[in-house]
This record gives sequence, structure tokens and C-alpha cells, in this order.
Amino acid sequence: MNAATMSRGRFLKTSTAATAGVAWSALTARSYGRVKGANERLNLGLVGCSERARGALLPALFKVEKSMNAELTAVCDIWSVNLEKGAQLVKDRTGRAPTAYRHLDEMLRTDLDGVIVATGDPQHAPLLARVVKAGKDCYCEKPMAINVAMAREAVQAVRSSRQIVQIGTQGLSDPKLWGLKKFIAAGTLGKISHVENVQSYWGPRWRGRDEPRLLQEKDTNWKEWLGGYPPREFDPKLYFEYRIYRDFSTGIAGQWMSHQVAATALVMGETFPHSVSADGGNFVWQDGRETPDVLAAHVVYPSGWMYTYLCNFGTDYPPHERYYGINGTIEETKEGYVASGLGGGGDDTPQNRDRTKRQRNTAAGFRINPNKLKERIKIPAEGGTPGESVSAHVQNWLECMRSRVAPHADVMTGYYHSVACIMAHQSAYAGQRLYWDRRREAITETAPS
Repeated sequence: MNAATMSRGRFLKTSTAATAGVAWSALTARSYGRVKGANERLNLGLVGCSERARGALLPALFKVEKSMNAELTAVCDIWSVNLEKGAQLVKDRTGRAPTAYRHLDEMLRTDLDGVIVATGDPQHAPLLARVVKAGKDCYCEKPMAINVAMAREAVQAVRSSRQIVQIGTQGLSDPKLWGLKKFIAAGTLGKISHVENVQSYWGPRWRGRDEPRLLQEKDTNWKEWLGGYPPREFDPKLYFEYRIYRDFSTGIAGQWMSHQVAATALVMGETFPHSVSADGGNFVWQDGRETPDVLAAHVVYPSGWMYTYLCNFGTDYPPHERYYGINGTIEETKEGYVASGLGGGGDDTPQNRDRTKRQRNTAAGFRINPNKLKERIKIPAEGGTPGESVSAHVQNWLECMRSRVAPHADVMTGYYHSVACIMAHQSAYAGQRLYWDRRREAITETAPS
């Protein structure tokens, strides 16, 4: 079977395993002794009863928990207000009151099968590691990590535990993405040299939340929130607006670029970047933020192509996503992904035929391209209803908890997107191109030999 005809599941097993090598086998090995049958309930816990959890993750779980025979039986948060809100939401929606915990270790000592991590970015990787070390499967929000040391620790913990981990880049469970991967693998677009994502937002993103005015130190555990960070005075704004603090978040890169670069790397069959160069600044919102409100990042991959991500918080101009190939271009539209000959080179015209004839004996001579797309092609989704769905992503995790095979956004996928975003974040501050040393698993200022 060739790549052009592979199913969505087959793509996952073949392309990812091929790039991750021996280490990947430890992550996807079946653990038959822990497989739960369909008639056995999956007991789940939630750590971090955040707005993200209450507004997206819990509603997504509620949609599928009955069909998946799963139940959220425990919630945990170090802030008493969020803990009460999370527990009440579960009770209101299901009629069942979950057990509420202020300390994660207490919850992890109970008979849970899986834990959803929906805390702030600084805690994602450390809590992921704690969850799997406790023998629980984990759904961890993105970005998986905000520095390489955290990422490596989390990956090692998962490798050692063999737990099932899904990272919250929910676009990887969108059937239209898998249809795009299949189309590109078939070679219809020819050599792809550049993929471009542009996003925008009008407003001082991540500022102006109500919670900093409500949070009191006595109602939370500031030391626990800081984790491995150096001690500092209690700061309610940092607690909730961490995304604008340089040392506690990768800002736009981790929050928005992570979704896009994870999806693009999956589609293109890539893992770690070769190099990243980025720039940006605070050009619009002079509100004390330390992370950029405009960011441009260029990611070069080992197989020879470049990914560009641009985000601007000073405009509401419509976003776009494009794959530029020698035979044409793929764009994301309201219809889904559409391929056309737009931008493809080498039109068969009298002028170009004459040019080809004159330059036929030169290595760099112009060539007519007979493979340029002649018609507009709507790329079909690969199984399921198209659309980025958190509930589909949660369901994929629950399915894999039973089957013990890798989900769509496993821990290595999280590692790949984390590295790209961390490099973009650091490059924008350093003002220079950075490289990824695969052997050392480290960011360097010079290309690895």
C-alpha cells in the first residue's frame, strides 16, 4: 500500500513511527494488561478548572462520555473559587458531584484511569510528567512545554510509563486535515517549498481579565503555582495573565502558532525543525506585556521547505493558510482545502515554449510544467465530519485509552510543536537564527555538524 491510498489510521502508524524511530515503539506498544473493555467505565479526573476547561474541555467530554462509557469523577484546582466552579459545572451537567481536591497528589492516589491537564502553560509539562508517573493516561493542553528541559522531562516520563497521552492540538483530529495529508502524499501538488499561515486579532489579547481582582493569596497555593520557578512575590496578574510574561509563556508562538505548526508538520510528514528565525515586538498594545503582539516566524525543515507563521494583534484582517507547490497552490477556504493551478509554474504558452527551446541545454533552463493543475480540486476529508472539534479530540484519546495505541496528537507530536514554538520565541528575542541539534536535543546558535 502506498502513501496515497493509506487510511487515516495507517498514516498515523506508518509516517509517525518511521520518523520517531526506536523510541516511538515504546510509546505505541500495546499494554494488554491495562486494556479496559467497552463495558468497563473509564474514570477521569481534571486538574485545572480553568476557563478553558469549563468552556471547552468539559463540554467536549460531556458530549462523548456516555457513548465512550467514561465519567469525570474528580476535579482538582489550587484556587478554591475555580475548584468550586468546576465541581458545580460537572454536577449541573451530569447530576453527579465529583470529588474535589486542592492537591493533585491526593487525586492521583485514587483509582483514576486518566487525567485532563487544563492548567496554565507553565504547569503543563510538569503536571503531565506527574500524571503519567502515577500510572494515569493524560490529555494535556497545549503548548506541551514552554522550555526544552520541561519537554524532555515530560517525554521521558511518558516513555518510561507507556501511558496514553493526547496533547490538546485538537485540529489534528479534524478529518479534513487527514484528507489534506493524503492529497499531498499523492504528489499532486509536486514539490512544496513553502507553507504559510497568517492569523490576526484586534485587541490586547490576554489582558483585562476579571480574575486578578478576585484572587487572594489565602485562597490558593502560590508556591505550588510557581512550581520550579524561582520564588517571587504573589502576583495575581501573573497568575492569570502569564501569557504576556516572557519567562512563563511562549506567547503567540505557544498559544496560536502551536496549533498551526503541529498540523502542518503532520501533513508534511515532519518532526523537529532544522532551524527557526523569528522577529516581532510590541507595536500596538503598550500595556507592559513582555511577549510580542506581532510575531513572524520562519521554520525550515530538514526535507527542504519552509513554514511561515505570522500573527498580528493589531488587525482583524481575515486569516489564510496556503501550501505553495510547483504544480499549484492549496488554500483553506470555507469549503475546506482547495487545490488549484494558481501559482504553479511553467505554463504551456508560445512564449514559454520558445524560452524552453532556447534554454534546453542549460541546467537552470526554463521548463514547461505539464503537471500544473488544470482544474480546481476540492480535497475530500478523510473519514468523519470536517471541522476542528475538541470533542472529537477527546473521543480519540478515550478510544486510545482502551486500544493502547497512539492518539492523533501523542507526546512526540507535542514535543515537535513545542520545540518549534520555543525556538520561535527565543529567536524573536535573540534576533538571530537558531538551530535544533537532534542528537543532543538542544537549541544551538550554529548549525549542528
